[in-house]
Amino acid sequence: MKGILPAVYLERIEQQLGAPIHQFIDMICGTSTGGIIALGSAAGISASAISNLYINNGEKIFPKNLLTNPLLSAKYSNKQLLVILKDALGKKRLVDAYTE
Repeated sequence: MKGILPAVYLERIEQQLGAPIHQFIDMICGTSTGGIIALGSAAGISASAISNLYINNGEKIFPKNLLTNPLLSAKYSNKQLLVILKDALGKKRLVDAYTE
């Protein structure tokens, strides 16, 4: 859920600028949760919608009760995340990105 803070920060910047953040930057990148924010921004999704994605789906993406062995697998499964991102991004491809 660490992605909520930068998403809300970007949301505040968008409010001050009066336009989506992707209109003001040329390159977006990130790893892990920053990558989710970068994907959404490059797809033209507002920072408000990205922060709502975390708020509304955080418990599905990052469940509290984990029964996995961190030595054998990832801490969280990506199954719910993939479903949520496919729903949010639709059929958009890299060529459709607003930024590089």
